[in-house]
Amino acid sequence: MGLLSLMDYYQKRPSRQVLTHTLYSINKEYSAINFNAPESKIRSEIDKNTDLQYYYISSVMKKWLAIITLGIFIGTMGSIQEILIKEMTIFKNNCFKPLLKNVMTSSFVWIFWTVFPILVCSYLVVEEAPSLKGCGVASVMAYLNGVKINKFHKPYTLCLLYLMIFLISAANMPGGREELFIHFGAMSGAYITRLRLPFSDIRPFLSVSNRLNMRTLVAAGTAAGVSVSFGTPIGAVLFCLEEGLSFWNSELTSLMFLCAICATFILHLVNAIYKNSSFNLEPYLFFSGAEDISLIFKYLEIPLFILMGAFGGLLGSLWNEGQILLQRFRNTYIKTKRQKIMEAVIVGLDLSVCGIVIFHYFEDECTPVSTKVKREEACTLMQVYCENKDEFETVGIFLFQDLRHTIRSLFIQHKEIMSYSVILFGGIYYYVFAEIQLGTYLPTGVLIPHLICGASWGYLVGIWYSQAPEGNVIAKYAFLGALAQGSGAARLTLSLGIIMIESCGQQMFSLPIFIIVVTAKWFGGIFSRPIYRIATYLEGYPFLRATYLPISTPYKAKHIMITPMAYLPPRITVKGLIEALLKKHQVFPVIENEKVVGIITKYQIAVILKSKIYNFPENFEKIHLMNEMLMEYEGESFVELEDAIYSEDIPDAKQYFDLTNFMCTSTNLINMEMSLRKIYLMFVSLGLSYVIVIDDDFKALGIITRKDIACFRKRSQFLLMRTEVLPLV
Repeated sequence: MGLLSLMDYYQKRPSRQVLTHTLYSINKEYSAINFNAPESKIRSEIDKNTDLQYYYISSVMKKWLAIITLGIFIGTMGSIQEILIKEMTIFKNNCFKPLLKNVMTSSFVWIFWTVFPILVCSYLVVEEAPSLKGCGVASVMAYLNGVKINKFHKPYTLCLLYLMIFLISAANMPGGREELFIHFGAMSGAYITRLRLPFSDIRPFLSVSNRLNMRTLVAAGTAAGVSVSFGTPIGAVLFCLEEGLSFWNSELTSLMFLCAICATFILHLVNAIYKNSSFNLEPYLFFSGAEDISLIFKYLEIPLFILMGAFGGLLGSLWNEGQILLQRFRNTYIKTKRQKIMEAVIVGLDLSVCGIVIFHYFEDECTPVSTKVKREEACTLMQVYCENKDEFETVGIFLFQDLRHTIRSLFIQHKEIMSYSVILFGGIYYYVFAEIQLGTYLPTGVLIPHLICGASWGYLVGIWYSQAPEGNVIAKYAFLGALAQGSGAARLTLSLGIIMIESCGQQMFSLPIFIIVVTAKWFGGIFSRPIYRIATYLEGYPFLRATYLPISTPYKAKHIMITPMAYLPPRITVKGLIEALLKKHQVFPVIENEKVVGIITKYQIAVILKSKIYNFPENFEKIHLMNEMLMEYEGESFVELEDAIYSEDIPDAKQYFDLTNFMCTSTNLINMEMSLRKIYLMFVSLGLSYVIVIDDDFKALGIITRKDIACFRKRSQFLLMRTEVLPLV
């Protein structure tokens, strides 16, 4: 019984254990990455003729060198991006200041400055790189979980993402750029094994390009991207372990930490170089200025901290559920490429018009500037209608500053309390437009707008709670509100707490921090899933969670296997290999006398045909050459199969070819009576992409792939647990 017939069976015979979801589905175009190294006769022959001790030492040294190179590269690119964005912000504000008193002229310039970068980014995403849509953390999580992402390692896609990070920052979109740079770091880790030295064909890291090392490098690049975004190497490693990885070991942790340290060191170095320049570049201290937050808290405040965590979890859950409703609307009404681009442009137009209205409505609201603010934010503050030179436009901290400076402004002590209404409208502004932006065909972030929104209502809580409010006391509650809101949406606990502690240097403030993040996670988990997981589900990734299905799941291997399955015989013609290459299957079992003798992947077939190894005697030199080609293709997320072969290049299409030398002989076999929960555990723990189902006589019956397992998901909401059966579309 196949998967579709199983779903029809349960639709006809309803059960409380099963729910067929209408919005979430598994995209059948995605396939799995096989992290296990194939054990073929070719590899065995090469291992016999290789000095394993020398090979091990050289591969370890190259891996560590690749990690260091990756950290330096990500740190350098992050530093350049920070310089460009800082200079762009200063230039934009200098252009806006003389125009803001003229409503018509400033409105036209404001709309153009917002809409044009959005139009360019949306066009590039729709036409060139759809994988860059939305929150990049979802793609990184899926890749590290074992899902192939199209063009994940391509340098062209990497350059597009780097350009769009700058354009999104130029438009001052509420999503922020931090998660985008996490995506950039992960893609850099995937690309570094493909790195070619200039003006040569030398690839220094090709020998470590197997998929297990690729996963390690992507994880290290992700950690470096988090470290560049927040300047927190320890929190970066914890972020990867908590959110992105379903596996870990001590070596992987040390490599991620080394890469994050290298990236952070480059940021410190750039700051030292530019410290005497016209602007103060401090990207490594994300919450610079928050060190003045009062560390004093009373134990009577703990109930208030719990309430703040619960409120942040509730707001985050509402935001997450709203994202699902918006996605349902987009699936119904926004389908063509033109409609997707127009949606992004309309969102940018609404954003700019709303900003114009808010600015001119609150143009008389001014706040005195403290010495700390002058030192930290002098280059981004706006002084248009404020007559006193020591005052700045309060609404400008939400509309004209870079998002990092917006958070810092809420955390820094001011001479006077900022306007209640401006803070309230600023928080609502980021809450609403970040919600709308996430589902559009634009690269965007999630965490930063939630930190700004949480800091806004936390600022108001500080004003309300304090009997004699002071700047540093109010900033404390703004800090905790940001923490509660961020944890309520993303459900990050340990990593977010460490990131906040590292970013502001408040080690003694850990008790309130972890009370809030744990409360926000638990309270928000009652109502909705985390936003990063929702993003992976909405994209249709066959994502496997580390938590297993309920014990009472009644399915077995014979119920969910795909049968009949496509397979190859041990001896096959070249024409048969070409026909197999053109099929959608990623792996082909090799079956002889109804029994599985091995398995061969699609990219191996492509390399066999491209190298024409079947035309040569099977001597060691040719086999060694093919092994190098296999290593080259093994680093690919997707093999460009249409360019691998041409029919006119293969004159001997009727020649027979023996697959036994190239197929993997160690195949994952399971009995047809094995339970779904046990199969799910095997896929998650071992990182499998497929298993072959056999009967008691060891005859092959069918195959179970990652997509078939990912269709079954545990659903826990309102303290109720059930199993979802998602459609495969």
